[in-house]
Amino acid sequence: MDLTLIKGDTHTITFKIKTADDSYFMLQSEDRLYFTVKKNFYTKDVILQKTYKNGITYNAINKEYIIKLNQDCTCDIDCGGYVYDIKIAIAQEDGDFVVKTLVKGSLGFVPNATHKENE
Repeated sequence: MDLTLIKGDTHTITFKIKTADDSYFMLQSEDRLYFTVKKNFYTKDVILQKTYKNGITYNAINKEYIIKLNQDCTCDIDCGGYVYDIKIAIAQEDGDFVVKTLVKGSLGFVPNATHKENE
């Protein structure tokens, strides 16, 4: 899924995770969830990353995860093209993780006229 975001704006990305039996998945204490933005899929350099409980929250009423990108984290990103993914790592009893990419795509940051310093 491709996204276009306005640089310097606050953005909220919401999604639900369904299991094979069509119920909603809720992370357990050892599980991990990542939203990562990079210049391309082959670099190790992260432009922006949010993790569960550090930029990603869970709304139990709506059974959805919420990624909040506030103005401070988007105003310093250069306009242009990036890539992103949302990845989950589910803890196993043996200490290992089952890792799944839930979604990935391109992400573009586009400019706006009113910058943070103009507000």
